[in-house]
Amino acid sequence: MVKIRDDEFQYLCELLYQSYGLNMRKKRVLIEYRLMNILQKYQVNSFQEYFSLLRTDKSGKMKEEMLNKLTTNYSFFMREPQHFEFIKKEILPKLCVSKPFSVWIAGCSYGQECYTLAMILEELRLSGMVLPPINIYATDINTVALEQAKTGIYPKEAIANLPELWRKRFCRSLSDGTIQLKECIRKQVTFEYHNIMEPYDKRKFHLIMCRNVLIYFDERSRNKIYQRFYNSLQPKGFLILGMAEMILQNHVLFKYHGASIYQVKESVHGE
Repeated sequence: MVKIRDDEFQYLCELLYQSYGLNMRKKRVLIEYRLMNILQKYQVNSFQEYFSLLRTDKSGKMKEEMLNKLTTNYSFFMREPQHFEFIKKEILPKLCVSKPFSVWIAGCSYGQECYTLAMILEELRLSGMVLPPINIYATDINTVALEQAKTGIYPKEAIANLPELWRKRFCRSLSDGTIQLKECIRKQVTFEYHNIMEPYDKRKFHLIMCRNVLIYFDERSRNKIYQRFYNSLQPKGFLILGMAEMILQNHVLFKYHGASIYQVKESVHGE
């Protein structure tokens, strides 16, 4: 396996940090391991040779390929269910049915989180609950994960922890042994490429979910992302992070609501 030199490692860490806010300074072994196949693909004998190719690639495809290799995408259906319970019991019943409600799921990985929310919404509609038009926008920087998410296809074991009724209502078996979420679920989510360190100018959202993503960023980058989220939220909008993530309780933009759930401070939007 090709070893990365100190100067090469420093260059790559700076590139990832400046472009994407990712802090990979403790991931040296992971970088060497995950990029090994790419070095073999381009028949280069050092990271320096690979970086030279990377700099001359005007299409951006090589950087995208590298990013897809280095970013970890791990998720599963019904992850951290208390957040979905909060949405179901505290947010949805209070919505005005005549006004569209927009959700942004940042760092959506392979889409399980987005589709969990879509199934909850569909189940509520089938039970007779009247909901406003709800738009779910899901973004990630890993284009491979995004393309997979769009298909709604997963190994059969991936849906094992879904309620049996959901498996029957919202999933169908494919000939290769995998399952696919039905169109009524897939059509509720719009998947898009987006770098979380950049503005997302889609619209003002009522809810942003960014769970188990910010653990890969340092404090400086996280603060920039919080500002981005604030700029993208409606007054009194909610931000839900992962259970291992938290914003300081005296944060100027958000107030703590419980279980890694935060709400835009009214005084901030009112100023």
